[in-house]
Amino acid sequence: MQTMDISLERRGLSRYREVFRDTSHCELSADCVIPDTQGDILRIIKCEASAKLKSKDVSSDSVTIGGELSGEILYVPEAGEGVSILNFSIPFENETHLRDENVCQSCIAELSVVAADVRVLNPRKVSVRAEVQIRLRCYDAEELSYCASVNDKPDKLFCKSRTEPLLYPSFVGEKQLSLDEEVPCDAGSPAALLLSGSSSYYADGIERVGSKLILKGHADISAIALDGEGNIITLRSSTPFSQLFEMSGEADLPYWDAVIVPTAEYYSLENGNVNADLHAVIQLTCYAEADIEFIEDAYFCGRMLQLEHEELELCRSVSTLKLTSSEVLEYDAGGSPVSVVLAESRLGKIKLTDGSISIPVSSEAVYTNSDGELCCGKARGCLEFELPSDCGHSMPNTVEVTETTAQINGSSIEIRVSAVLTLECTESVRISAISGMSADDTQCVSSRPSLYLCRCRDRDLWTLAKAYGSSEDAIISANKLTDCNVLPDAVLLIPKI
Repeated sequence: MQTMDISLERRGLSRYREVFRDTSHCELSADCVIPDTQGDILRIIKCEASAKLKSKDVSSDSVTIGGELSGEILYVPEAGEGVSILNFSIPFENETHLRDENVCQSCIAELSVVAADVRVLNPRKVSVRAEVQIRLRCYDAEELSYCASVNDKPDKLFCKSRTEPLLYPSFVGEKQLSLDEEVPCDAGSPAALLLSGSSSYYADGIERVGSKLILKGHADISAIALDGEGNIITLRSSTPFSQLFEMSGEADLPYWDAVIVPTAEYYSLENGNVNADLHAVIQLTCYAEADIEFIEDAYFCGRMLQLEHEELELCRSVSTLKLTSSEVLEYDAGGSPVSVVLAESRLGKIKLTDGSISIPVSSEAVYTNSDGELCCGKARGCLEFELPSDCGHSMPNTVEVTETTAQINGSSIEIRVSAVLTLECTESVRISAISGMSADDTQCVSSRPSLYLCRCRDRDLWTLAKAYGSSEDAIISANKLTDCNVLPDAVLLIPKI
């Protein structure tokens, strides 16, 4: 039996496809020795740590992240007065292998410190243990190919087309960001000694101007210092920034996502104010919209038709949902706390269970006791986030501490922690599209009748036409139907063509 190949028109769409998503953790440890110019350790006040992205090596089947955990340990020296600083830096490298069938061309990396603890080994030596979380999203540039119509369609070949909306990554890129900002102190209380500094980066919005994209955001800067009288003061400032990206085309961008990771930060004290020299990398993913029309089904009256199918997974929409949670932690000071100097919190690993997300939280409160000594109290708890039932396929995107406050309640310190969790909600559909057709080259001779009587019931016109070798137009004409989508529960004439 000879077969006739039917030519199909294929269309293509250039896009990025997410091929891999992974979260891994690096456990780090190092011993730090007190410099000879500093006094022995009496007690630790707090440990401040942050993760910097130093390198990102993307190959076809793996991603290697090089980073650095840097921070400061604040401690009270053996003399019992003032505060000393011990700086530390721990390099790390993490390699993630992709699955065999995946190929990576671009990667978005996000780093965060989920644990950092320090233990005194002796008055001249401490041990730092930390855990860095690395979140990766890998993309492959590809041409989405699909069959939209039939070239030179033969007589009595009928095709059913379907249109689906598609939201797809159209751009994945990165740019370096550099900021130089001054964090002013109170005129009456200038800083005399800088203890630590940290910064957080936020993307606020985008503006499209032709083929250029302007990302606007801001950086929140925080510094801890001592004034001239030895009191701990906290300094805060916010500075806006903008970054220009070059993009092809001028399509609207209904959805975008920016991940900003620090690469280097330098803090210095000049004339009682703190200067922050900040460097980060902005990793941007932009999405575009398109309508995909493909052949869903086909039949050939009087001939046997063989169909080949391909499975396509299309993303219909991506949205973000913000959830908030608060928790009150309590630390028993075991004495008489007088005043809280500062309070900070760090979030741990995200734990996803059915219907909820829990995130461990550890908080530190630096306070003075009745003897005027600086002390540190730690409390641990867990933040709970209830997932909405109508969010579809959702993945935790980012989680940030929005507020940490502390107050004294008798001999205890109550620390209130608030955080916001951003969920990425994705709605996708898997479709089966026709990718090839071939038919028997010989017309079938049939003794079947040329007219049928059929009760429609719950079958649509396409199904009836395909089953009886007719066409939708022929059925509509024979039965004088005015609305082909609402069929009467009555006998229909089905003419064979």
